[in-house]
Amino acid sequence: MKKNLCANPHHQRGVVLIVSLILLLILTILGVGAMDNTLLELQMTGSFQRQMQALNDSERNLLMAEMEVEEIVDAPERFDFSVTGDGYYQSINAVQDVQDWDSLSVNTGTSDGFTHEYIVEFLGRKRLPGESLAENPDGGIPGNAAYAYIITARSEVARGANRTVQSAYTTYEQP
Repeated sequence: MKKNLCANPHHQRGVVLIVSLILLLILTILGVGAMDNTLLELQMTGSFQRQMQALNDSERNLLMAEMEVEEIVDAPERFDFSVTGDGYYQSINAVQDVQDWDSLSVNTGTSDGFTHEYIVEFLGRKRLPGESLAENPDGGIPGNAAYAYIITARSEVARGANRTVQSAYTTYEQP
């Protein structure tokens, strides 16, 4: 006949308790590690969303600036790009560092509830490629030149996320 060792409390050594405590410790460490990873991924997602919002806002600002250039071109009076302090520059007063936004005269405005900031640099009349000056030095064919602009727009959103975008813009009509 076999004796039941579990029934006798003097033969129990507490091995099950120690093993279960070790397993509980391992599961706790894994849970804390998973929680840290989740928090890091949440921060990365928030940063990505802020950067995308800044990019979208900058693209919207760029579009607003291009529409403003079209209004300048369509206006009956000529626009003076040499006047300082309005966010419009001539190429001789070229903006050297668009990253130092605070030192620039920036064109700001509000439309559709959004504030937009941009600068427009007028590069002047540029000859389009594809024509030889040797054959026609007097000015060439109609439509062989365009007026060029560099438009820089910037947007800054929460927690310092900002984006700066540029576009080259041309019109056939003189501003």
